[in-house]
Amino acid sequence: MSRKKNKIPSENIAKEPDESSGVPSGTMQGQKILLVILVLGIVITGAVVLIGSQPSTPIRPFPKTDGSLTVWYFYGNGCEHCENVTPYVQSLQRKYKDVDFRILEIYDNPGNRDKLLALNRQYRQTSTGIPVAFVGNVVLLGADEIPAKLESAILRERG
Repeated sequence: MSRKKNKIPSENIAKEPDESSGVPSGTMQGQKILLVILVLGIVITGAVVLIGSQPSTPIRPFPKTDGSLTVWYFYGNGCEHCENVTPYVQSLQRKYKDVDFRILEIYDNPGNRDKLLALNRQYRQTSTGIPVAFVGNVVLLGADEIPAKLESAILRERG
């Protein structure tokens, strides 16, 4: 038996580089697996965030079965229109003790912002902004509409 000189047994040869990238093919597979794991992690994290951001209980703006009424009023700290409207809404809150007023600030409170977004979806609102009030089946948007119509909407919904 003759041996050829300079021949190395195949088990001692390192993996040949992938011709297209110059990276050993085993390393490319490892990178692909890591990329798949990373993408799955991002998708799962995004799903958890979306699920967690939904209100845990439905928001019921319509009159409750016991006849009580809720007024949802949303404003933002520093919003000049809100600064003019909020005292008016607070005066109605003092006047109508049987009405459940929910006066919620949205700029500094993400939970309140989520409630506003949920109500906008529930009422199928395409025009959005603050200040805004939801009472019964009525949406009142802006510094002109709320003072002009909120009290009459409350009286109409109370029956």
